[in-house]
Amino acid sequence: MLPTDSATRKEAPMCTGVLDYFPDAIFAVARLSKLGNDKHNPGEPLHWAKGKSMDEPDCIMRHLADRGTIDPDDGALHEVKLAWRGLANLQRFIDKNGIEACFDEAIINRVKADREAALIAKAAPKMSLPNGPDNPLDRPRVGD
Repeated sequence: MLPTDSATRKEAPMCTGVLDYFPDAIFAVARLSKLGNDKHNPGEPLHWAKGKSMDEPDCIMRHLADRGTIDPDDGALHEVKLAWRGLANLQRFIDKNGIEACFDEAIINRVKADREAALIAKAAPKMSLPNGPDNPLDRPRVGD
């Protein structure tokens, strides 16, 4: 189930973060869903019959090995099937473990803080010290 709170939803822009990035790929996966439903659930409304095929990791490897070719059984490119199986594998993981198991917020926050610190450091003016007696590094130290 999708998160319902506004702040969490804004962290996952489904349209601009997925559909706008990959419109053709999403179309291809959607078409494959329809072709698969017509094959595995003829006459039924479009739905994922999750119990009919549950070997996503093996199918992913097979479609990866056959990449760049069309499956003669149904006319679909193996990359489309690879994407569909990847999404199916992820959805099964989320169904079992929850959406929150997909991200480690402590790591995300640390990486975000490191990135912000690097941007600040990059934007900070470079300080140069004068040469000679005004440079504290050039002054003799006590005991020298």
